[in-house]
Amino acid sequence: MPYATAETIYDTRYSEWKQQRYQLGMEVGLTESWRVEPYLEMRVDRLSEPARVYALGLALKYFR
Repeated sequence: MPYATAETIYDTRYSEWKQQRYQLGMEVGLTESWRVEPYLEMRVDRLSEPARVYALGLALKYFR
C-alpha cells in the first residue's frame, strides 16, 4: 500500500513554522503479522545547516 505524508512543525521558541517533513513510502505485507515499510523522507529546516536533508528508511512492523 503506497502512501505520502506532509507535516509542518511550529516552534514556540521562535514563534514560527520551523520545519517541514515530506515522506513517500509503501507498506508491504510479508506475512499476516509482519510488514516492511521502505520510505524516502525530505526534511526542510530553515534554522539548521544543512537546511535540507534527504533520508532513506526501512521500518519493520509486527502486528498481533
